[in-house]
Amino acid sequence: MYVHVAVPVPGMDLLTYAVSAEHGLPPIGARVVVPLGSRSVTGIVAGHAATVEARPGVTVRALQRVVDREAYLPVEVIALAQWTAEYYAAGVSETLLSMLPPHGRADRPHARKLRRVVTLTDTARQTTLRSARHRSRRLQRAGLPCATSR
Repeated sequence: MYVHVAVPVPGMDLLTYAVSAEHGLPPIGARVVVPLGSRSVTGIVAGHAATVEARPGVTVRALQRVVDREAYLPVEVIALAQWTAEYYAAGVSETLLSMLPPHGRADRPHARKLRRVVTLTDTARQTTLRSARHRSRRLQRAGLPCATSR
């Protein structure tokens, strides 16, 4: 089996990749990691194919990883992107990828749910406090307004 994948490269149409038995066929709308030149990119499955036309000197590469076991984008959105690309003579990949939510291109299954939290250690908190007090004293000596007046 083969999949047609939209990759985040301007002007590039759908690319075809082979699917191994170990990965299983990803659904249309799922994110997959595929090789592109010397790098790997995250793309969206836009279609399936049972066979592909053989071209001399061209080998079909295998997809590297299936990120989503269920569709990340609904099939209706994929169809809309394909229609839009045809109607406006744009690339399917660009049209489809422009419909992704923020962080949708990341290769983590729950990228859209990611929330980064930072916590200061006690040492960092004390260093930050000392630095703020030092800055405050310098501003006061210079006769400039400052946030704290200790």
